[in-house]
Amino acid sequence: MRAFVLFLLCLSVPAYAHTGHLVASSGFKAGFLHPLFGLDHLFAMLCVGITSSRLGGKALWRVPLYFIVLMMVGFMLGRAQLPFPYFESLIGLSLVFFGLLLVPNKPLRLGYIALPITLFALAHGFAHGSEIGGLNNPWLFQQGFLLASIIIHIVGVGIGCIPTTKVWAQHAAKSAFIAVAVYGVFLL
Repeated sequence: MRAFVLFLLCLSVPAYAHTGHLVASSGFKAGFLHPLFGLDHLFAMLCVGITSSRLGGKALWRVPLYFIVLMMVGFMLGRAQLPFPYFESLIGLSLVFFGLLLVPNKPLRLGYIALPITLFALAHGFAHGSEIGGLNNPWLFQQGFLLASIIIHIVGVGIGCIPTTKVWAQHAAKSAFIAVAVYGVFLL
């Protein structure tokens, strides 16, 4: 566990984790690749999927859809250069929140987590919209990162549906969620 946390700390990057978008050859490709290689986004999207699977029922698809829609709203706010103070801090806080939320393997209630999920989705979208700068077609970027985010949510739902009846699996899951929270603290 300690070695894993230390490994994650060595991977850390500045809070402006949304860099490198101009490296890819197109807006869509850049947008699609970012969630896969931006650890903050990858961990958050996986946790949203896992959270929705823990909620169960209609939340299984509603929570990821809600998150995606709000990310699109945040993206548009960022493109419009509207003020959204502390959005980078909210991204780090989202990892702390989801990491700590998922450590206990207990049922969740949507009413208690809806507001934080709303803020975190807006912050993740805003970061993408405001920081992509000079791409020729930012809307292609948006479509790419939304598609990748949807895929990661689906993977998260699948991970959340894996039964953890074995003690070692429960410990591994708790360790992974603690590592996500620690990475979020580091981003803060």
